[in-house]
Amino acid sequence: MLARYVPATSKQISHKVWRARMEQLPLEHLNWFVREGDKLALEIWCERCRVARSEQATVDADVAALAFELVLDGVPRARSGPKPYDNLWRDLFLSIEVKLLIEDFGLEATRSDAVREKGTAVSACQIVSEEMPHGHSVSEEAMEAIWKKSAAKRVHDGKRPKPGPWEKFADRTRS
Repeated sequence: MLARYVPATSKQISHKVWRARMEQLPLEHLNWFVREGDKLALEIWCERCRVARSEQATVDADVAALAFELVLDGVPRARSGPKPYDNLWRDLFLSIEVKLLIEDFGLEATRSDAVREKGTAVSACQIVSEEMPHGHSVSEEAMEAIWKKSAAKRVHDGKRPKPGPWEKFADRTRS
């Protein structure tokens, strides 16, 4: 099972993947993340602003306004708790594993509460959650939530994957 091979440093890998994606965003789109207190976005935003300044490039008015906000008000406080991208890599591995169990063995992805109570049927999410290595356990309910929000499920269902969190927020402006 792939779950056994999810590295212990999956959070670090998730951050690298997130950073690579954020580095592709235009400077103007990073504004939302910076205003939400995302330290990684702030680091990338500052790097881009330094390059723009050295090249004497003009920047969007919202970028300039954010620069004033940072100078006058300081860096926004980050939200406490886990980041939405902390488990990106782990969730990717797990959802692929569920998809493989469904396709290769014909299992149902999830099971109803009634079936769960009886213990009569097995689901792909149940198997994946039970096969997680010690110290990285994920409950069956959490595994079902991971599966339901995954792109692998949408592809399996014949739908187009939803845009990632970076695309979801990239066009938002702070009011």
